[in-house]
Amino acid sequence: MADLGVKPMKKDKAPVPKKARSVPVKKKKPSASTRASTPPQDPSRAEALERTLAVAKEERASAEAKVTSLKKKNRLLKKEKVALESQLATPRPTVVETLERWGFGTAEERAALMRMDGWLERIISHPSLEDDVGLRTELEQNMVRVCADCEGPAGMKSIQVDAGRCVVCGGFDLAAAARMFMDAALVHGRLRIVVVGRTTDHHRMIRRFLNPDKRIVLTQLPGDIRRDTGAAQTDVDHADAVIIWDESSLPEELLAVYRQSVRCGVVSAGSIGALLDEGAKIISGD
Repeated sequence: MADLGVKPMKKDKAPVPKKARSVPVKKKKPSASTRASTPPQDPSRAEALERTLAVAKEERASAEAKVTSLKKKNRLLKKEKVALESQLATPRPTVVETLERWGFGTAEERAALMRMDGWLERIISHPSLEDDVGLRTELEQNMVRVCADCEGPAGMKSIQVDAGRCVVCGGFDLAAAARMFMDAALVHGRLRIVVVGRTTDHHRMIRRFLNPDKRIVLTQLPGDIRRDTGAAQTDVDHADAVIIWDESSLPEELLAVYRQSVRCGVVSAGSIGALLDEGAKIISGD
C-alpha cells in the first residue's frame, strides 16, 4: 500500500465519535386536572383595580388642569410685570406740573392753596396725585379764583388771581356787561330769556350783578338740578331766547330739546362777565 501512496492507518488511534443529535423537547399540554386546579380570577379585585385606575386618571386630569391654570396666571403676571416696569421707567409728573394742569397756573396760586388748612399735607403726601380725580373735583367744588375787586360765592374759599382769570368778572366791566344784556333784550323785544347750565352757585352770582327789568322774564335753570325733557320742552316753548351755559353740565337728552329753540346759543364755562357779554350777542342775533 505504501507503493500506491496510501499511508497505513495507525491501530492505536481512537475513532472520532459521532456528534449526538439533540432531541427537541415537546411541551406538555396542561391536563384537564391541572386546568381545573388553577384558581379563577377574583372579579371584585378587578373592579377595585379599575376604580383605582379611574381615580388615578381623575387626579392626573385635575393636576394637568392646575398646571394649565398656573401657566396662564404666570403669563398674566409677566405681562403685569412688564407694564409696571414700563410705568416705573416713565417719569411721573411733579406736584407743580399736576397743579398747573388743575388750573393753579402761577406760583402765587399754588402757594395760596398750600396755605389753606390741611391741603399741604394732603397734596405732598399723596402717592399718585395726578390720578386722583376725586381730589381735583373737591378742589373745583370748594375753591374759586377771584380778582382783588370781586367776591366769590358764599361758602367757597377764594384764591386771588388776575382779573382775566377771575370767575366773576373775567376781566369785563360787570356793570357795562349787565347793561348790554338788558338792552339787547329790550331793544330786540326778546323779553323771555332762559339761561340753563352750570351750578346753582354760578346762577346766584348772576343775580348779584343782573337785576332784570320788570318787563324781562329771566328764567335760570342750573345744570345740577334734575329736570326732565317735558319740562325742558315747556321752557323752550315759552322762551324768546335760550342761552346754554357750558354744554357739559347738561345731559344730552336735555341739550337736544334746548337746541330746538328758535334762538339758541352756547356759552362756554367761564366767568359771569363772559356770560353776560356773549348772552347779549345771542339775544340780539349778532
